[in-house]
Amino acid sequence: MSHWAEKYIGKPWANGACGPDAYDCHGVVRAAYQDRLDISLPVVDTNALSALSVARAMRHYDYSDWQEIVRPERDFDVVEMSLNKRPHHVGIYLDLDGGGVLTSVEGAGVIFQTLGSLKRHGWNITNVYRRKACKL
Repeated sequence: MSHWAEKYIGKPWANGACGPDAYDCHGVVRAAYQDRLDISLPVVDTNALSALSVARAMRHYDYSDWQEIVRPERDFDVVEMSLNKRPHHVGIYLDLDGGGVLTSVEGAGVIFQTLGSLKRHGWNITNVYRRKACKL
């Protein structure tokens, strides 16, 4: 059985890209929300190669349409991740293979990683957000 996320998996990573041929981490989140839910998310104007730039952009993002939740539980929950306590990576939770995150990573492109795999690779989930009034 195929999953809708397969259309993104394997696409290359590119700084600032939001598809359809390449994506950065925020670009794949924006594209999936637009393609699957018909929700346009704002562009986050940042340099994806700079953890500090991304952390600043995430800190100043307008979260008024979002509800912070304790842990990812359903498809399209947005997961912020970090390697050093500062959020600088984002993906979409998918309730697939026990739960995991669809994201785009420099050098690997768009991938799906289970929660266990993320943890083994040193990623920590720092925040999880669910879009308010989002009907799945």
